[in-house]
Amino acid sequence: MFEWSLEDALEARREDGLEEGLEKGMEKGMEKGLEKGMEKGMEKGMEKANLLAVRNLMRNLHLDPQQAMDALNIPVVERGKLEAQL
Repeated sequence: MFEWSLEDALEARREDGLEEGLEKGMEKGMEKGLEKGMEKGMEKGMEKANLLAVRNLMRNLHLDPQQAMDALNIPVVERGKLEAQL
């Protein structure tokens, strides 16, 4: 017959709490990672869309890069990165 001592019971309880804490921590970490990945993906998608739109305006309407970005209302802080990819 197995008997639990007070120490055994407390240790088992601590291990359960640790396990539960690890599970919750993993869940939160996965959620945050997924959220950050989605944000990065959206940013990259917007950059590609803006680049394509600038190129189309330049080719179809014979605009220079600044005029195309003005027409698209692209913020000044984003223009340098786009110009580097043209």
